[in-house]
Amino acid sequence: MQRYDNYSFQAIKTDEGFIKDSPIIGRTGILVYMNADGSTRREYRPPEEAFKADSLASIRGKPITMGHHGLVTNETYKQSKPIGTVLSDGKQDGNNIRADVVIYDLNTDDRELSCGYQTDLEETSGVTPEGEHYDAIQRNIVYNHLAIVPRGRAGNARLNMDGEQILESEVDKMSKKIKLDNGIEYDVPAEVEVAFGAMIAKADEQKKELDAMTAKFDSATAEIEKLKQDAAKAEADFKAKFDDAVKTTIELRTIAQKHGIEKAD
Repeated sequence: MQRYDNYSFQAIKTDEGFIKDSPIIGRTGILVYMNADGSTRREYRPPEEAFKADSLASIRGKPITMGHHGLVTNETYKQSKPIGTVLSDGKQDGNNIRADVVIYDLNTDDRELSCGYQTDLEETSGVTPEGEHYDAIQRNIVYNHLAIVPRGRAGNARLNMDGEQILESEVDKMSKKIKLDNGIEYDVPAEVEVAFGAMIAKADEQKKELDAMTAKFDSATAEIEKLKQDAAKAEADFKAKFDDAVKTTIELRTIAQKHGIEKAD
């Protein structure tokens, strides 16, 4: 059974600009998951499973990814957008598990950590020593990756360093301004500003193409109108000449008859 849990982390920045920390990546106790039918499932992670040596060792060297993309392997790691590495085994800290991590490029506003792992579920309900009900017990936990996500169950997701210095510097890098037609400016992530700029450029290009097509249409319409006017004038001229010819013919026949001329046609 694959699972994802979520915790916040704090960090410092290295001289190279990397982010290092020893955040909480897991804990003992009740973890609540959503079933496919929308109901919740309460799974218990007892201390003897959470702090099992081989389980704690399984997190070392695993990739830190942007969000969850299923099981990460050497064939799928590129799709998981790896941005860092877990440097150590998991370490017990009270009821929590910590691990040393390094993040090479945190190009997101997301600040929560979420473990991706596989576990055997013992389908046994019961009550924890603290008196909390559970539906199943997690056994043989093996970690696969650590993901950075926008929000998780822990609800305390924010990267902090000396009073938000990392957060502020990262936001400064990633925050841009866009101005809408109403003249109001908005602060947006850099990727939104890039996408907005591309959208505006595409709209401008489409407007140029539309203007060019409109000009061609107007030119064609004017040419058609001129042809119609020329055709109408030609028709009127032909009719006038035809009427004159008929009138002349009748007059000649009348004169021919008057003078007895045969074969006047």
